[in-house]
Amino acid sequence: DAEFDRYGVVNGQQVKDGVIKMTNIVEKPGKANAPSDLASVSSYLLPGEFFGYLERARDDFDGRGEFTVQPIMQEMIDDGFDFYGVEITNGTYYDTGDKLEYIKTVVDFGLKHQKLGPALRQFLQSRINGENR
Repeated sequence: DAEFDRYGVVNGQQVKDGVIKMTNIVEKPGKANAPSDLASVSSYLLPGEFFGYLERARDDFDGRGEFTVQPIMQEMIDDGFDFYGVEITNGTYYDTGDKLEYIKTVVDFGLKHQKLGPALRQFLQSRINGENR
């Protein structure tokens, strides 16, 4: 349930298996206000008109809280723009908005790297074993 306070959530009409035409996108709505259980995990392909909306949102931003694209996307949906979401299955989600999760993400990708992975693994193991260098 805490995930609804950490991620954006989308809702919409299914247009084919695994694809929805979005009607709602809400950043960190909390479980009670979440329009569905589909997380918004970034990687957006946005139309050029987005930048005009972005400039207006920036000008209206009071500096308090977090500046996110989801309210801009919702405004565009309300204005008639079409946004689609694709359900990702069997994937690994990385939350790079949280400091510890960001570090875990970098380590995970580093360990999978063909050239850097072995040296990183050795370095991490030495740290786990209490070695300083």
